[in-house]
Amino acid sequence: MPQLNFGNYTLYTKSDILTDDVRLKLIDDIEFEAKTRPVLEDSIPPLQTFPDLLKKYTTPHWESYKESILKFTSEYIDSELVFDKTWGNISIPNQLYPMHSHTSDFSVVLYLQNLYPVYGTHIREDFIIPGLQNSVLMFNGELDHCIVNMPHIISSRNRRISLVCNLNYVKK
Repeated sequence: MPQLNFGNYTLYTKSDILTDDVRLKLIDDIEFEAKTRPVLEDSIPPLQTFPDLLKKYTTPHWESYKESILKFTSEYIDSELVFDKTWGNISIPNQLYPMHSHTSDFSVVLYLQNLYPVYGTHIREDFIIPGLQNSVLMFNGELDHCIVNMPHIISSRNRRISLVCNLNYVKK
């Protein structure tokens, strides 16, 4: 499992995290959420779902997602983690994602659908982690990052869909 050390941070990645059946069902749910329950706040990019997906969905494919993420994180982190927020992002033409960070211990990005891996996750202004379809990226939530913004000609052909969660250490 590849990892990249960056200053005081370590980024972790893994490919082939879900079965295609689970991945496609998650895509369907995120598409449904973006269409029927859109977030209409100026500070939130269009076609981002509300961050309550794990509270709303308890179907087997969402349980499989949770198990896969926790299994992945346990390969690197020797402490119990708990899900905080989980949301979907759908990249569309003329959409800009600003650099930002989270207050969580870890952020995890699962690239559910992405035809062009070069449009992955921008870490600070320093480098891009490729967004390979059905791969996962985990990093410290305080690390500045953003979705790589695609040119219109690419985004019109690449409906990039990711599922993001914030994880925190279990408080004892």
